[in-house]
Amino acid sequence: MFFVYIIYSPKLDRFYIGSTDNFDLRIIQHNSALYQDAFTSKWIPWDLFLNIECNNSAQAYNIEKHIKKMKLKNYIQNLKQNLYWEFLLVYSLLHLIYNLIAHLFFIMFQSHSEFMRESLNYVSTPLDMTYNFA
Repeated sequence: MFFVYIIYSPKLDRFYIGSTDNFDLRIIQHNSALYQDAFTSKWIPWDLFLNIECNNSAQAYNIEKHIKKMKLKNYIQNLKQNLYWEFLLVYSLLHLIYNLIAHLFFIMFQSHSEFMRESLNYVSTPLDMTYNFA
């Protein structure tokens, strides 16, 4: 699993964009000043602002590159807001689909139950049968 992440430094009031295959380790590295000459080591602490799950490293790199090209704080803040609304939309659609499927199963079960009740009315039982042992 690969991720594009955006972290925020309150000290600097600035975002940092990166990509990785191990986000948990990477955020620890940013906040521990592991690399003394790195840009992020001078502005600790860094807080997670946004984490985007990607299918592969190429996709993560392309998304990271696109966000970095924008270089606008407003773009990054809107990105998080838009992803939130996208999530709500997808969640709402999945909830609607779930309810429709549940309703269809209910109708199918109800129709099947009525069919079975009607069918059982026409089936003779052993008590109704006349046996001829001759």
